[in-house]
Amino acid sequence: MIFGGKLIVASPLPFTDLACNILKPGTYYPTGSSCTPISVTPLAAVGYSSLDLQVTKELHGLREQTAYVRVDLINALNSATIKDVITNYGSGGVATPTRCVYNTTGNIKRRTANAALDGGLQVLECAVPRRSSRMRTPPRVRF
Repeated sequence: MIFGGKLIVASPLPFTDLACNILKPGTYYPTGSSCTPISVTPLAAVGYSSLDLQVTKELHGLREQTAYVRVDLINALNSATIKDVITNYGSGGVATPTRCVYNTTGNIKRRTANAALDGGLQVLECAVPRRSSRMRTPPRVRF
């Protein structure tokens, strides 16, 4: 039996947004707008995680026959990848230190544990070269 696995742990991806009403009323950015583009990373230790497992069994038959059975389990822990974020950039000239967090009750981007079963058969024939009547046997060299 052959066992395999893959563990993926990734940090959260930055979230790009347009932050408005951070400045005091009547104050504007140099662009003339009261909004500014902002990119923040949600406060979470892990943005995405997945554990994939695989087991393969090879069965050797007669002559040159080999069969195999493979079972894959994708996202074995069924961990959720949360999509939505809650933002709070502040107001009245006071920015908040916690600008972006994941919305744990919002939409889920991915949460699927999949299992797959695969199998196959490989048949190899021993290829023995046939001598043709037209073929001449090459001379042997002895040392």
